[in-house]
Amino acid sequence: MDPGVIDLESLIERLPLGIIVVSADLRIKMRNDLSLNLLDIGVENLLNTDFLDVIKEYSLLKDIVLQVHSGKSQQQHLVLPMGDKVLSCSVLSAGDILSGGLIMLLEDATNIKKIEQIKREFIGTLLHKIRSPLATMKTSLSMLKYGMVHPETSKTLDMHEIFTMCYDEVNRLSALISDMRDLFLIETKLVEKDLEIEVFPVYAAIASAMGDLKKSLPPEIVGKRIIAQENTELLVNADFEKMKKIFFVLLKNALQYSAADTSVEVLCSDMDDSINITIKDRGIGISDSIADQVFGKFFREDNFTTRNSAGNGLGLFIAKSYMELMNGSIFFNSKQGEGTSFHITLPLHGKK
Repeated sequence: MDPGVIDLESLIERLPLGIIVVSADLRIKMRNDLSLNLLDIGVENLLNTDFLDVIKEYSLLKDIVLQVHSGKSQQQHLVLPMGDKVLSCSVLSAGDILSGGLIMLLEDATNIKKIEQIKREFIGTLLHKIRSPLATMKTSLSMLKYGMVHPETSKTLDMHEIFTMCYDEVNRLSALISDMRDLFLIETKLVEKDLEIEVFPVYAAIASAMGDLKKSLPPEIVGKRIIAQENTELLVNADFEKMKKIFFVLLKNALQYSAADTSVEVLCSDMDDSINITIKDRGIGISDSIADQVFGKFFREDNFTTRNSAGNGLGLFIAKSYMELMNGSIFFNSKQGEGTSFHITLPLHGKK
């Protein structure tokens, strides 16, 4: 073949779109394999067959083909549900090129529709969850605005309580927005593009998570209760920010669901080409009846502790999703009244 001549069939075959070129008498002149896969049509069905017969099962698709072929329209577009997938179909007139023929472009739009659905659910959930903290702040600040609390009077304690309440609600909103962002990336699978794998000491992520905890909890509590042996020799292949988030979630839960006079231990060891990290508390434990729901979205066990603590039920879902994304694993064992141990396994540096 002359290197200056374009091999049109090879070019069409390499395109990420399904393409079918149809002549004026509605016979298929050219197509790529992707178009057949998208329409679930076998090659044998195309031999000496009218294109309308090929697509006869898809009446809506047949309609837009006839509209363009008859000259009523230069271009038509259709979103076609096909079982568990969604097909985006465009039919364009190619009269000047094909003497009355047309070109059909096909694209799998399943993920696009799924992302749109996730967006709607995401926005609805976010709006629902921010309503309560915003209402609390609005009520509290209204009391200050309209003089219901006066700093010059003996009600300064009430004023301090209002500021504390607003501060806590702002922290709650900030955590919610961060978690909802993570959830959106996970649900849409965009998190895979957000992944930044690097080599670092696993203790560095633990220490960084403890530093973040000191910003949201009294620093002396974090420093006093969390016992983590410094070890800079255990290196992992992982995303640092996502590992920090995982440790933040697990350490915060451990502190939140155990008594103030107990410690939370962080143990690290290497074995069989992997690093194992255990975060152990001596808290209320997790009942067997809800053990299989712990890593679910928006799940929080209904008990006295959860009703009196902040949380949105996304932390462990995000932690598990991130661990699986980094070729790691997370599980727990627990006994009510005696505490819970969460176990993380990650590949050692140089291992996959």
